[in-house]
Amino acid sequence: MTKADFFIRKHLAAALLLASLSFLAQPATMVSAKPKASAFPFFEQVIDGLDGDKKALSNWRGKVIIANFWASWCGPCQYEIPRFVNWSHKYKDKGLQVVGIGLDTPRKLKNVARSLGIDYPLLVMSLDAGRPILHRLGNDKMMIPFTIVIDKDGTIASRHAGIMGEDEFEIMVAPLL
Repeated sequence: MTKADFFIRKHLAAALLLASLSFLAQPATMVSAKPKASAFPFFEQVIDGLDGDKKALSNWRGKVIIANFWASWCGPCQYEIPRFVNWSHKYKDKGLQVVGIGLDTPRKLKNVARSLGIDYPLLVMSLDAGRPILHRLGNDKMMIPFTIVIDKDGTIASRHAGIMGEDEFEIMVAPLL
C-alpha cells in the first residue's frame, strides 16, 4: 500500500466515523403534521407478537401507549430502548403501556430483546409491511426509531422521529398520565 492509499483510507475512515457520530448528535425531529389524529385503523390492526400471540394496540385501550418502531440493525433504536424499559416499569401504575413494533425478522428481534432486557410487548412486522404504516402515521422520511404516543382515548397525541429522550417524554407523555 502506498502512502497515498494509506492517507486516503485513513481520512475516509475518519470521515465515516464523523458522519455516523453526527447522526447521533442530530436533534430529534418532532413530526407535527396532524398533531391530534385518530390512531385508527392502525390502532385496530392485528399484528403478530414476538411471543406468538396476535395483538392490536387497541388491546391496551384506556392506557397511554408509547408505540416505538425499531429494528435490530438500528443503533439509535438500541440506544433508546433501555429508556423505554425504564419508563415501562416506572409509569406502569400511572397507565403507561410501552409497545415495541419491530420491523425485522422475529429471530433478530428476539436476540436484541434478550440482550437489552425488553420486557414490554413486542409486535413484529416486516420492513415492507411497516413502510405504508409509517407513511400513514406521518413519517414520510421512513425514519426509525419512530415513536407515536397514543392517549387514553385512542388519539395520536404526538409523533417523534429519532431517539426519544427524557425531555421528549416530559413534553409528550408525562402530561397524558
